[in-house]
Amino acid sequence: MTDIFTIMLLGHQVSQRKSVNLGVYTLKFYRRKGKRPDQYLYIVTLIKDGKVVESGIFGDYKNAVIYAGQIFVRFR
Repeated sequence: MTDIFTIMLLGHQVSQRKSVNLGVYTLKFYRRKGKRPDQYLYIVTLIKDGKVVESGIFGDYKNAVIYAGQIFVRFR
């Protein structure tokens, strides 16, 4: 089992690169503006052959980073 520090470190790397290739999969991390100017939505998407396999939408950056890191750890 991987500790939370490693998961967050890998998730942060994904968030900085915006798109990471994991074999035949692509992990994308991006943000969209919310209804208020200071609000953002963070979207994490796992894509295979142009089709979405798994996706998550978060209002908190920390939760989005942990989710991206958990996906990344599965392909490590």
